[in-house]
Amino acid sequence: MKRIHNKRGVALIIVLAGILYLTTLVVNLFSDVQNSHQIALTKKRKLQAFYLAKSAINLERLLIIMQQQIEGEINKMNVDWSQVDPVDKEPLYKRIPIDTTKFRMLMGSSSDGSTESDDEESAPKEESEEGFSSEIENFMSDDSSQNMMGIFQTDALKDFFKFEGDFVADISEESSKYSLNAIYSISSGTPAYDLHKRILLAILQGEEFKDFYKNPQIESEDLTHAINDFIDANSIANGFDKAERGNEASQYNEMDYKPKNGPLLSLSELRLVPQMSNDILENLQKFVTVYHINPSVNICLAEPEIVDALIVHFSQNSGCTTAIAPDNIEEISRIRDEIMKFCPNKTEVAKALNSAMGLKNDDIEDSYVNGISSETESEVPPEGSTEPPKPKTNNTNLASKINDCKVMQFEDLLNNYNTVFSIVAEGEVKDVTTKIRMVVDTGSQASSGSKAGSKWQILYYQVE
Repeated sequence: MKRIHNKRGVALIIVLAGILYLTTLVVNLFSDVQNSHQIALTKKRKLQAFYLAKSAINLERLLIIMQQQIEGEINKMNVDWSQVDPVDKEPLYKRIPIDTTKFRMLMGSSSDGSTESDDEESAPKEESEEGFSSEIENFMSDDSSQNMMGIFQTDALKDFFKFEGDFVADISEESSKYSLNAIYSISSGTPAYDLHKRILLAILQGEEFKDFYKNPQIESEDLTHAINDFIDANSIANGFDKAERGNEASQYNEMDYKPKNGPLLSLSELRLVPQMSNDILENLQKFVTVYHINPSVNICLAEPEIVDALIVHFSQNSGCTTAIAPDNIEEISRIRDEIMKFCPNKTEVAKALNSAMGLKNDDIEDSYVNGISSETESEVPPEGSTEPPKPKTNNTNLASKINDCKVMQFEDLLNNYNTVFSIVAEGEVKDVTTKIRMVVDTGSQASSGSKAGSKWQILYYQVE
């Protein structure tokens, strides 16, 4: 049989193989180009988000400077703070939200730099933004907010917000929180050592922590001792009333580290404390700080839970009044509402608390009961009101220091400092977000002739 040598089939296979190879090469090349483009775009957006977050921090710093200038002028005046509306006591950096989303909603622009007239589809949908729109409406309903927001209704500011992305920032005052590191400089076995620990105990026995314990009384006290033993300068496990419970290191036998016996650098170190859970730490962080060592608290800027803890602490440990249980929410709230009227004057706050608890010195006339004098004029009710006139509060002749309170005075638990701030800012571009956390000490003031804020000390800085 004669063989037929036909190579056309081989050529076809070679051609098909070549086409497949070239197709694969082109697809891989296209994929690499796409990936490189996406990586470059992500890096660009990440850099944009970083600088947006940094811009938010700088705006918050500007508001702090403005607030300090305002406070400097107010301190020159004789202000009756009990007659000032609580809204007007809010710091400037609390009243002006650093949030481009809110600004753009108020000015009718979007995060891609366009305005509602440029792109109607960029407008927020009513059904998905109902809660947020309500928040904006509440903010704008306040007269003082409207006056402030009038600054932003300018064409120049609209042009300013024509950039891609958004930023938002939040600020809190560290002086309004309980200092964990203060215990390091207090000698154990002294009354001051126990009293400072008992403030932390009052915080840990608050309503927001009760679900984290099986036995709240015992476990909250054990955790209080564990936290302070981890920080304080000695190696003894200290209880209350000078009690010693052995060596601190014995509680760390099953761990590969020992108590720090030194100031904490960040709150994350609390994870090393025995009995500390993630739930407790998450809730505790907004009430405590490691960025100052002042054992007192600025309650006029504090969370309500801190104020409640100090009220409970004073009632239980001052030795001059009836103890209030942590779960007596109604009584604690009544006293808190009374004393916060007199912020930011800590002496008047202390007078109000003593009055609310029925405390007074023997040399104060009996006509002053609960901060109200029988001789003071009455507040005239609004026209048409059927309510009887209400007596005006008068704290003038009340005492901020009570002679019978020999263990402590409520005023000693308070301070008026407000120099250390924690700022958290986020920048967002499309699906890329960058967060910056910074703690700054404004007490490190600039030298004469320098720009305000130029010498502030940065205590903590993290980019996430």
